[in-house]
Amino acid sequence: MISVEWHNIVEEDGANLAFLHPFIDFYPSHFVPRFGFQPNVVMEIRGEHVRYFLHDSFVKRLDDVFHRLAEPDFFRQTMREVHSGCETLHSLAERVSVRSLPSWSDQTLCVHAQRMSDSLQVLLGWGLVPALVDVGAERITLAANAELSTIARKKKLSRPVGEYFSVLTSPLEESLPRKEELSSLALALEFQEREVDADTSQKSLEKRFPDLFSRLQAHAREFAWTYFGYSGPALTPEKTLQDVLALSSQPDLKTQRGALASRPSRLKTQQDAFRKELDVSENQLWNVFLARQCLYLKTIRRDAMFHSAYALDLILREVSKRTDVALSLLRGVRPSELEAAFSGSLHAKELSDRKRLVVYQYDANEGVILFSGDTAERFSENHLKEADVGDVLELRGQCGCPGQAKGIAKIVDTPADMARFNAGDVLVSLATMPDIVPAMKKASAIVTNVGGITSHAAIVSRELNVPCVIGTKIATKVFKDGDRVEVNATEGWVRKVS
Repeated sequence: MISVEWHNIVEEDGANLAFLHPFIDFYPSHFVPRFGFQPNVVMEIRGEHVRYFLHDSFVKRLDDVFHRLAEPDFFRQTMREVHSGCETLHSLAERVSVRSLPSWSDQTLCVHAQRMSDSLQVLLGWGLVPALVDVGAERITLAANAELSTIARKKKLSRPVGEYFSVLTSPLEESLPRKEELSSLALALEFQEREVDADTSQKSLEKRFPDLFSRLQAHAREFAWTYFGYSGPALTPEKTLQDVLALSSQPDLKTQRGALASRPSRLKTQQDAFRKELDVSENQLWNVFLARQCLYLKTIRRDAMFHSAYALDLILREVSKRTDVALSLLRGVRPSELEAAFSGSLHAKELSDRKRLVVYQYDANEGVILFSGDTAERFSENHLKEADVGDVLELRGQCGCPGQAKGIAKIVDTPADMARFNAGDVLVSLATMPDIVPAMKKASAIVTNVGGITSHAAIVSRELNVPCVIGTKIATKVFKDGDRVEVNATEGWVRKVS
């Protein structure tokens, strides 16, 4: 295997520079003062597909970052700051969501967009570090696993460490998507009990069942941005009605809702039982506590980010109406540049180049640099190369969710890839994202290149109870569509089989 200078740690669709630029901007003002060195990082946005890269010199320093993060006082401060940052971002986003933007002045739109961007940068200054340490090198995941392995070995316990790890690092707090699912199931049960027709429209629902219509509208408002990502679409009443009608045709809704509602209490019981089995108190499992809290922090940070991305998109839509600059082009403009949109001084070629390709970099020597068009293309071709994996048949990673499975491998990195995915296939991905959850629900197992306990794959696989191996580094390069693979997520390996 050849060495690479830049490590691709995450990539996802639906990206845009307007929202994502604080991911790079936070390094000089927040990361450097706290950790004492300057990292080299790159964000490449090609169309609406983003890839994040860490320079090898940065990856080698992630141990230092982890040791600082794992200091109890520093980590507790991190938790406080992330909570505070999320509250600020939600508050700013809510102002946009409930106001009539046409009544805002051009300056007010620009100022509010910049405030959200600045607040996001502050939130990332604290909240991105735990995810960075774990996704970039799985330090938190490895430390928690090592802690549990040591205890299990001393106690001579036979249960696989992956089972302890999966249960004890799972947060008890309910996520926003889980709350949305519970609300949808409750609505579907009402539709089922009152025999709402499968082809019911918004208009007929309002006429025949006005109370259900009101509840459906309220659901869409409350959870509009839950799955928004960086550029939508938002949850609408039409989409909510479509989803609820589909759910209402299922025969086991009460069982589904009961299992979902009781999940926190069942998890708490299992965690208490595992701690008793290990014969340790919560305070004796610091790295496990660290992993669980980092996972929770990522969850609430994601919610705040999606809310602010939803609000920023509303602002960009209003700016587009007033300036005749296409929304797709405005999504390549940083909030600090919005005033130029109103003054007509944005350069059309630069916007067009950014729409095609942007490389946004924080360099230890040169600071923040933005490339677009041909310059960005040359940088990507010269620097962002992938490793040659050679002839590999078996990979090891970390347990995201325990279990075993066999199936046909399918590479799924984008929603378009889901068309060839069948129930029972093994989903192999660089890093799963919310827009491929429908395929994850059908998978017999999930395998990813990158990510630790805070990764999307680890979170969703546990909620679905699907065996998952995370952090294999090169799974999407080793396995091809059609390969038959065996997955032992409990022990953290996956391999090709005849």
